[in-house]
Amino acid sequence: MDMIKGLMFDLDGTLLDRTRSLQEFINTQYERHADLLQKVTSQNYVEDFLEYDQNGYLHKKHVYRKLVEKYKLDHHLYDILLADYYMEFHGHCVPMDDLDVLISYLKESSLMSGLMTNGETIFQTKTIEALSLEDVFHCALISEEEGIKKPSPEFFYRGLQQLDLQSNETIFVGDHPYNDIQAAKKLGMYTIWVKSIYYEKPKEADFMIDSLSEIPEIVQSLLKGGST
Repeated sequence: MDMIKGLMFDLDGTLLDRTRSLQEFINTQYERHADLLQKVTSQNYVEDFLEYDQNGYLHKKHVYRKLVEKYKLDHHLYDILLADYYMEFHGHCVPMDDLDVLISYLKESSLMSGLMTNGETIFQTKTIEALSLEDVFHCALISEEEGIKKPSPEFFYRGLQQLDLQSNETIFVGDHPYNDIQAAKKLGMYTIWVKSIYYEKPKEADFMIDSLSEIPEIVQSLLKGGST
């Protein structure tokens, strides 16, 4: 049995409850700009935003363009709403359940830990800060800054190199079946899939969790030689 020496984590949908964060933000955005959004109800605005967003895989500039076009809003609203997103979103970041339990575990543990996320450098840095994760991980890689992104093997190898770990000594924790779980498994890492309403459980997942508080027990089971 390989000795587990470290954990690597995705951010959105893994440590950040992205759906709840977005829902909170969108509701407040509508309220802030209700006088400019009279052509659309708050419920439709929220529902359409989440649909167009595709769980974060459509850039917000395209999401807002679709909203403006659908509701025939003034085109200047596109710039206003997009700027508001970058300005206000991080005031609504909601952590995944039991993130505090995980943070305590990582800080007390001798395990190395890293964060790997796709996204824009400044925006994702603000997300990390909003969740009070700045001092939790030994390294944090953001795709824009690195010039590559998941599921690129090179992105994972950079994280492993910074932590001085081999893939068979490392657990990757994420929610996306392909970009996180399948990609990490291909490199020989153990995988923990954070259950998501958006995806079915990937066959490459060694473990599935509903809460981040389950991770310490999984690590212990692997350290003791428990099977997957």
